[in-house]
Amino acid sequence: MKELIFPVWKEIGESTHVLTKVISDQIGEVCAHTGTLDPMASGVVVVLGGLTRFDKSRYSDGAKKYEVEVVVGVSTDTEDLMGLVRHISPETVALSDLHQSESLKIGHQLQIPHVFSALRTKDAPRKVTLHSIDIMFGDAITRDQLMATCKSNIGSVQGDFRQAQILNRWAQCQDELSETLPTLRLKLTTSRGFYVRSLIRDLGYELNIPLVILALTRVENAGFKKGDCVRDKLEQHVRLASTSREPIGNHN
Repeated sequence: MKELIFPVWKEIGESTHVLTKVISDQIGEVCAHTGTLDPMASGVVVVLGGLTRFDKSRYSDGAKKYEVEVVVGVSTDTEDLMGLVRHISPETVALSDLHQSESLKIGHQLQIPHVFSALRTKDAPRKVTLHSIDIMFGDAITRDQLMATCKSNIGSVQGDFRQAQILNRWAQCQDELSETLPTLRLKLTTSRGFYVRSLIRDLGYELNIPLVILALTRVENAGFKKGDCVRDKLEQHVRLASTSREPIGNHN
């Protein structure tokens, strides 16, 4: 059986489902992916073609690595930029408070999936694991930079996700934002099923500080990294897969 395993890089705004369908059409095989990325996220998506898709758990059960940039002082109903603004408040946060936070505790935890998630049942806690986390301060972002990023990223999203309503709310709230806002940078290693937006939601509630994700990138998935992605070389890798049982890409 030929193994059709395609690590591909999803850009901000793209749909994981649509991306998988495009690859399916290109290679002429039924495909499935091993885990959805939010529209506003970028990163490695693993697409499985043909009979390989029935071995999904082999590629979805491993740890995933993320890099996250978070703006302090504003929050939305989705915890990322593609949400309706809920709270704005000039805030700062101490690294000591973050290091002592229960939300950022290493180990197993029960996490309630975000209401805006791919899951059908969103109110049942799920057992997930935070394997590691590094936290640091990022560069401050200006109000104008934040607004420009909102317009650009939301404008790139495929499908109907309240874009017009969301952009209108951001515009209405623009003058309430501080001229500069602090940011945090997080590097996470998590289990399957871990929702980064749920983590930021819980952290904001715990510290009573509005937080919103500015950028979310899945930098590693099933051992595949950005350099392993084969999106622009699909035909070549399909030919290789047809003569080999080895997974496509440099799977570490």
